[in-house]
Parts: sequence; C-alpha cells; structure tokens
Amino acid sequence: MAVAPAMAADYGVDVTETKTYTETSFDGTVAGIYSGTGKTGTFTAEDIVIKDTERGIYAVGTDSKVIIGSESEFTDSLTISNVSNRGIRAEKGAEVDIYTDDVSISAGDDVYALHVRGTTSTNQKDESDIVTLISINAEDVNLTSKNVAAVIVNNASIKQDKNNSPTSKISIVADNINISSDSIALSTMSEGIIELTGNTVLNAPDVISARGESTININTTDATKTLKMDGNINFSYNNATSKSGIDANVNVALNGTESYWSGNTTVNWDVKPENEKLIVSNATVSLNEGATWNVAKIEETDTLRQNALNNLIVNKGTISVGTGAKAWVENMQVNGNLTLNGSVTADSVVFANNSSLTTTLLKDTAIITANTVEVGENSI
Repeated sequence: MAVAPAMAADYGVDVTETKTYTETSFDGTVAGIYSGTGKTGTFTAEDIVIKDTERGIYAVGTDSKVIIGSESEFTDSLTISNVSNRGIRAEKGAEVDIYTDDVSISAGDDVYALHVRGTTSTNQKDESDIVTLISINAEDVNLTSKNVAAVIVNNASIKQDKNNSPTSKISIVADNINISSDSIALSTMSEGIIELTGNTVLNAPDVISARGESTININTTDATKTLKMDGNINFSYNNATSKSGIDANVNVALNGTESYWSGNTTVNWDVKPENEKLIVSNATVSLNEGATWNVAKIEETDTLRQNALNNLIVNKGTISVGTGAKAWVENMQVNGNLTLNGSVTADSVVFANNSSLTTTLLKDTAIITANTVEVGENSI
C-alpha cells in the first residue's frame, strides 16, 4: 500500500528550494531538516540543535543535499538528540556534508546515529553512478546508540554487475571520534563503505560487523592517529535480510602505544548457509609502534564461532593473550619487535629482516605454532 508523503509542516525545515538557512533550532515531528530530490539546503547557524523528532536530518533522492557549515568556515556545533528513527539518514543518491567543530548525536533505543542507504532494489542499475554519502569533518564527533548499530551503511547492490554498483559511504575525519553502542559500533553491508580518520574510540560488543563485500577502513591513511577498540570484529550472515556471503574488506590500523584492540574475530549466522558464504579472506589489522592486541576469549555457540584473523601485521607491537583465549591468525608478518605474552596459532609467519621476538613465556613453551615460518636476515 502506498504511503502518502509527509506534509511540510512535519519538518522543522523542508528544503523546497536551494538556499541558505540561518535557523538554530529544528523541532519537526518527522525530521528536523528534510531535503528531497534536487534540492540543497545550507545551514550556517553557529550552534544547531535538533531534538524531539523521528529523524534529525533526512536527505533522500538524487542530488538532494544538506550542508552544515562549509569547508572554509566550520560552525561551532551540531547536536541531535531524542530522535525515534534515525539521527542522520541519507538515501538513494542524497548527500549530507557536515563541517562543524563539535558533532554530538545521542540516538537512543533502537535508533541508528548515522545511516546511509543506497538503492532499494537490485534492479536499479539506472542508479549505478549515484553516490549516497554522509561526510563529517569536525574536531570532536560523539555518536551513541542502543540495541542497534551506531553507524550503518548498506544498499541492495551486491547482485549487480561489479562495474555498475552504486556507492553508499560514510566518511568521518575528525581530531577525536567516539562511537559507542551496546550492540554494534560500525556496520557495513552490500558494498557499503565506512572510513574513519582520527583519534578513535570504539566501544561495543562488536566494534565492527561486516558482510557482503563491504569495506571498513580505520586510520589507514594517517599513522599519527590512535585507535582504541573494545569489542570483536564480526562477520555476520543473515538469511532473512541478505543471503549474501560474509566476506568484507576490513582494514584497521592501531598506531602508537596508546592504541589497543581488546577483542577477537568472529563469524555468526541466523540460518547456517553453505560453507562458501561463511568464508572471510580480507580482514587486516596492523599493530604499529607499540600498539597492543589484547586477545579475548570467544564463547562459541550453535550460531557463533571464532574465526581466524586473515592478516596481522606487527610493526613493533604487542600481543597479549587473555586467559582461555586463542590468538588465531592466518598470515602474520613481523617487522621490528613483537612482544608476545601468550601463544599464537598461524598458518604462516614471516619475520622480516632485523625483526625480533620478546616473550614472557619459558623458552621451551610453544610460542608460535605455524605451518610455515620464514625468518629474514638478523632476525629472532
């Protein structure tokens, strides 16, 4: 049954024409700020507050844009709270660009803080060149949700020709990024992309949940940024909503002694599919300049198991294995020194030239168990 569109009175601002707005507070029932196809609203107030609405910002349709501040002149703050549906949602070719010193979204129960969705059908190849985007440039970004993912990107593109798939993306570049949920911090599906650059704190049972050839990159382009992750990296199969395989491109860089990951890698499913849909091959974590992986114990069930981390790159880092935990890696490369507190099981280990191993275990204890070990000159 078709649903009639909401009337303009249901929006704090309905962007019906391309223009600049100077309002500070937006209290519409359906959305604080709404922009439809082909319309651009630019908002320049120093402090923008959106509350008590379904969606904070909602942009939908090709060439629909909401812009907060500008690249040359950041506003002071954007605060979104007490929303019942989404904090910010961009859909079907829309774009939301935010240039603000401080971004704070407290999404509450069952509400995504950020949500990008591209196409709604695998048959929409005429939208193949559309980019659906939320882009945040800020000093401080704080995003919280409960019961659901804080940040989620998805579209129904996985069955399309690879060269014709649309792009759905969330990009956050900030001095400090804090994202928390009692469910998932970052979720990507169906070729969606999330990229974070900044001193980042992620806190959730699953800091990452990915599937469907999606991509998550964290601090892969800036080695000066730290990352603190409390939670697992998960690859999730859902028969009811996708049926696609769980493989995804996950690239996480932990830089410096303040950076750590306390967690492990897992795979889960609601209905167990054929084995090829549960293969993960593109997850990479790097420990750089003193970063630490605190390996957590995984309690396996009928619908969840631990999975090997595909690639672990240690550029002077530490692995500490918790009680009852298993450090399981397919390919590990050690450049410089690896400090190991516990044991690692790997398919292959490469010690580059001039690398070394420091351990607290006795010399006759199995430190690294691997099918193949390659040792460079002046190593170990």
